[in-house]
Amino acid sequence: MSDIILSGAEIIEKLKIISASKSSSELARKLGTERQNLKSYENKNSIDLNNRIISLLIEYIESGGK
Repeated sequence: MSDIILSGAEIIEKLKIISASKSSSELARKLGTERQNLKSYENKNSIDLNNRIISLLIEYIESGGK
């Protein structure tokens, strides 16, 4: 596993791909939240533990679970 930590915007874009969501609104519905919450997450400037965990999980999914 690499040490790449994704930004909030990168995480949202990758989640749209992984979940086959055509828009942020569709992803928000699938996550049970409002689109505004996704926008806030995209615009956040800090990298926290959540970004690190989600980045690791996305990398695992993209690698086919290897």
